[in-house]
Amino acid sequence: MCIFLVGCAQRMKLPINRGVSPEVIGVGAGLSMGSSGVAHSSLDIDSTTNDLSGSVSTSVVRESGYDIQLGVARQFEAFAKFMSETPTLYGVKVQFWGLPKKEKQAGHKMTFTFASGSSTDQYDDSGIEIELASKVQDYSFIYGYRFDEKHLVYSSLSITDYRFKGKIKNPPLAFTTSRFSYTAKSIKTLAVGSFHDFSVIGMNLEVALQKLKFTNSSEKTNFSFLYGLNFSI
Repeated sequence: MCIFLVGCAQRMKLPINRGVSPEVIGVGAGLSMGSSGVAHSSLDIDSTTNDLSGSVSTSVVRESGYDIQLGVARQFEAFAKFMSETPTLYGVKVQFWGLPKKEKQAGHKMTFTFASGSSTDQYDDSGIEIELASKVQDYSFIYGYRFDEKHLVYSSLSITDYRFKGKIKNPPLAFTTSRFSYTAKSIKTLAVGSFHDFSVIGMNLEVALQKLKFTNSSEKTNFSFLYGLNFSI
């Protein structure tokens, strides 16, 4: 039973850090990669009945990932975020205050992003067959200030809705149900960070605090940090 829980939980993960700049690139392209925190949710088992308890537990783990950005207009950008065992997020970013990154102009910056993603998975874990589906929607407001060509600081507030549901195709005899579904609405994440640009290569650092509560589960406060490299042309 414990083997099943660990195996299933590895696929129910939600990113904590965003690492998103308050500047769009401008017309061009970018790539970011790094290591960040992920909220790792696992199914709880009732030890007295040896059955699903109806709640989940969450801990913080680290994962590597990468983002691709495509600047299609001076103030507009499309992006995709990829991370192992989390839904791929596709989104748009609109900068409505300040100039884009390519301008390298000091001053205030403000940006709004929207991203969504879904994933399905089917796998066998120690003889137990699992079907899993996840959906995510994410909204972020990001404010920042560029001091000069090389240094920018920012803060962001993100609101996320996350749902996963699954089916155990061959449940153990003790299980009274073969299906599970959990939702976390209006997950709030507050982050502060900085970008340091050196020609086409840059560095990103961020710390983030997240409040997460799933259906029938207690609220969890997650703290995490991100470090990464970014490239733009």
